[in-house]
Amino acid sequence: MVQKFLDAAQGVASSDLSSVTPATQLGDLPIDSLDLYTVIENLEDMTGLTLEDEAFGQMETVGDLLAFFGGPIT
Repeated sequence: MVQKFLDAAQGVASSDLSSVTPATQLGDLPIDSLDLYTVIENLEDMTGLTLEDEAFGQMETVGDLLAFFGGPIT
């Protein structure tokens, strides 16, 4: 669910993320790498899961992130 990503990004990114979909490439997000790291930390806090660097390195899309954090991909 993209809403989980948007909730985690709230207050972090100053960019408009309304066009983000599960297919959005992580490299195409309108945020810098530090903001993305903070979003991932927020997702970890929200779910209790920890995303290891190796697993993150294999992710390409927002949908990949959401699948890891247990959200349905819609």
